[in-house]
Amino acid sequence: MRLFTSGRYAAITSTLALVVACSGASYAAIVVTGEQIKNNTISTKDIKDKTIKVRDMSGAAKEALSGDVGPAGPAGSTGPTGPTGPTGPAGPAGPAGGSFPSRAYSLAVNNSTWMVPGSPQQVASLSVPAGTYAAFAKATIGTNGSGGGHVQCELAAGGQVDQQLVTNAGPGYAYESTSTQIVFTTDARTDVTLSCFGTSANYVNMQRITAISVASAG
Repeated sequence: MRLFTSGRYAAITSTLALVVACSGASYAAIVVTGEQIKNNTISTKDIKDKTIKVRDMSGAAKEALSGDVGPAGPAGSTGPTGPTGPTGPAGPAGPAGGSFPSRAYSLAVNNSTWMVPGSPQQVASLSVPAGTYAAFAKATIGTNGSGGGHVQCELAAGGQVDQQLVTNAGPGYAYESTSTQIVFTTDARTDVTLSCFGTSANYVNMQRITAISVASAG
């Protein structure tokens, strides 16, 4: 059974093609813009999930999404020690220190020298070469057992003098000591002398003079 003749079938086919063509052109020409959308008519269900990007949002919207700053987190553990840095450059050399050999000179005398009132007597003498020195002297002052009095001793060298007055009035065989010290400079060999005078009831014994060379006098 034939529904259409060949001529009628061709006419129908042409008509359908025309309708399809017209429908396609009409569909492609429809473009919806933001101006054609009524405000507040687009809802969440109209937007495809995960299609809105941060760049698509306004500045106000981005700011509204920012929350408050949270509390500081706990401090992390101490990191490993870093590698040792390179050695720095050497500093400038300091000035050369002075080199001075210190020498000590000493003399001990153990003879009893009786005092003469008002007349100094040299009881010890130490010779030293040119240089700067710190000199020290000591002596023991004794009595004749029947009385005593005053004895004054003087250490001198290079124009420097130190004196000490000692009282030894007994009773009996009493003993006192005297000590003196000076610092001096001499350009040539000189003597360091210890001289004493006092009452005739006193004598000087166990004398010692020591001189130590130093770099300079302060």
